[in-house]
Amino acid sequence: MKEKLEILLDIMHGYDYSAYMRTSQAGRIRAITGGMNVIFGKNEKVQKECNQIATELAKAHSLCEATEDGKKVALEVSYFKAVRASLNKLQEKQPKRKSKKEVEARVSQLLERSIISEEFLEEVRLYEHKYLAV
Repeated sequence: MKEKLEILLDIMHGYDYSAYMRTSQAGRIRAITGGMNVIFGKNEKVQKECNQIATELAKAHSLCEATEDGKKVALEVSYFKAVRASLNKLQEKQPKRKSKKEVEARVSQLLERSIISEEFLEEVRLYEHKYLAV
């Protein structure tokens, strides 16, 4: 367990995830997203390795969580489990690549909307009470 934790700490070297250890939910979320960002900054091989090691860490910790060592690192293990789970969810939701035709249709829609928006903004500019119109 200690070996796996050390490897993950090396991967996360330089990133301060101590906010996860506090009670603030917002701090925990920021620490998790920051950890995800650190891992996404690594190459694909390291990302896969990190996922595998975090899984192995969770299994090893489950075997010794009642021991003193297990209790000491419980929050750190839960942090790495949360980062791993978040990365896995995010990667599952990655959209499939759009065809050239779909991209062109979407660009056309955006252009139409921007033209409409410009016309609307021009109308608002002509209002006497601009701030009340909005």
